[in-house]
Amino acid sequence: MATMELEAQRRTIVGKKVRKLRREGLIPAVVYGYGLDKPQSITLTLREIERVYVQMGKSAIVRLRVEGGPFRSVLIHDVQFDHTHRYLTHVDFLAPNMNEALTVGVPLALVGEAPAVRTEDGILVQDLTEVQVSALPDRIPAALTLDVSHLTEISAQITAGDLELPEGVTLITPAGDVIVTVSQAQLVAEDEEPTATEEGVEGEADAESDDADADESGEAHSTKG
Repeated sequence: MATMELEAQRRTIVGKKVRKLRREGLIPAVVYGYGLDKPQSITLTLREIERVYVQMGKSAIVRLRVEGGPFRSVLIHDVQFDHTHRYLTHVDFLAPNMNEALTVGVPLALVGEAPAVRTEDGILVQDLTEVQVSALPDRIPAALTLDVSHLTEISAQITAGDLELPEGVTLITPAGDVIVTVSQAQLVAEDEEPTATEEGVEGEADAESDDADADESGEAHSTKG
């Protein structure tokens, strides 16, 4: 995937006043790390950072330029959300040393269809949504693809050690950690206790039977009398 670029402006507005920025379609952010004397407060267009974040996530390198200066390679290190309205409210960018390996979490993307789900009434259970890897910043993938189309039996699984990693990327997550498993769907037992509705119907039937017996007994006593 090609490296994406972002344009930013320096920011002097801080604290509660940043709400005004959000009303204008902007988002406050900060960039810090290698080669920077101190963190820089910046603003970006909300639409642009959301587009980049959706496509690149938090593991891939992004090229960031502040007010027409030189581009700097950064990672989206942390994000804050407004969970009610579902939009980004703040972003932290980390400028890494491009010559030193980083350990980061890379998301997993499942592709294909597990045959056991269709033919064996199985359920695909995903235990891990990301794995930890180590790599130079420009070698870190935005995501790792995992093909589940060879899971043909119940209890079949894929572990972290089964992942095909790009050149220069080392797995940090234990190789034996399970990523996905095909589990057997739970069947309803035939000898389950009757439901409240069924008990009510049976109770009514028993009551009607008792009433009928009582009527027959009364008729018999009346005949004898």
